[in-house]
Amino acid sequence: MKNRGFTFIEILVSMTIMGIILAIGLSKYGDTQKKARDTKRQADLKQIQAALEMCKTDSGNYPTGDIITAGTIVCGTETYMATIPTDPKSDRSYTYVYGSYSYSLCASKELPANPTSYCVTNP
Repeated sequence: MKNRGFTFIEILVSMTIMGIILAIGLSKYGDTQKKARDTKRQADLKQIQAALEMCKTDSGNYPTGDIITAGTIVCGTETYMATIPTDPKSDRSYTYVYGSYSYSLCASKELPANPTSYCVTNP
């Protein structure tokens, strides 16, 4: 009589190996997604910074008020950015702090790094 099929131990070992490989793959995938969102945050802040600098060059001042909540950058009658990009994760947002001649625009990073946030300021 021939045994056909797999023993319970063989199946258990195979499932354990597949589980380990899956866990490693999922953790690497999650880190890659976080890194991509952090990179998008940096690109968004650079884009907003460019619009703020054009506004300052043309009008002489940076916009006051909360441009993030307003969702647009307008100086006088000129629109410099019709829609401000939003953070890739819905539970986070960018912050804009302004002074008479300066500003700070920041976003929190997801990957553990020092510093924990990325900021751009007026040049």
